[in-house]
Amino acid sequence: MELGSRWSGSTSINARAIAGAIAFFRSKRLSVGIYSTTYQFHHLAGTGYRPGVPVWYATQATSYSAAAVQCRASASFTG
Repeated sequence: MELGSRWSGSTSINARAIAGAIAFFRSKRLSVGIYSTTYQFHHLAGTGYRPGVPVWYATQATSYSAAAVQCRASASFTG
């Protein structure tokens, strides 16, 4: 999810669109996750929406140990 893409100005509408996409892929028995940054995800879907899917972080980490910190459950913005 990136800010440069076409999204609504409403976080609740965006969160519903994301939920709909997740439901569609799950209905097809496909795995689904989100690739974004915490900042962009919260800006687009709000800080209260946590869809509970895996997340792939866009990060500027320059070492394995710095990247590993982003893999903690407490760092996940999707729940």
